Amino acid sequence: DPGGFSRHPATGGTDPSTSVSDEAWKELLSLSKYPQVYVKMSALFRVSGEEEPYNDLKPRLDDLLKHFGSNRLMWGSDYPFAIVNGGYCASVQTLRSWQDSVGLSDKDFDQIAGKTAAELFVRS
Repeated sequence: DPGGFSRHPATGGTDPSTSVSDEAWKELLSLSKYPQVYVKMSALFRVSGEEEPYNDLKPRLDDLLKHFGSNRLMWGSDYPFAIVNGGYCASVQTLRSWQDSVGLSDKDFDQIAGKTAAELFVRS
């Protein structure tokens, strides 16, 4: 958390002191071989090197979809911090805006936006 989107420190934005750890990203993707591993995609504003709509994270979402599938991905807003970073609705809208560019179907969106978490936490 947040989502293995590997930016350190996770301050996001265009802060020049942050950097992406490709090694950490590859390690996260390697965990997809374990069916009990799920990924929460949260706090996009913290892990992006860009301003909203955080287009630099689209390839990361594509990687997550290919490795884990939407049934093992969960979205999170990072509430209450999302309020001062564009707002809760803007956080949802960012994910929605990526649908076409990463081939995210309505079914995948629904899965990531809540169904995965509902299914996972009901089982727990």
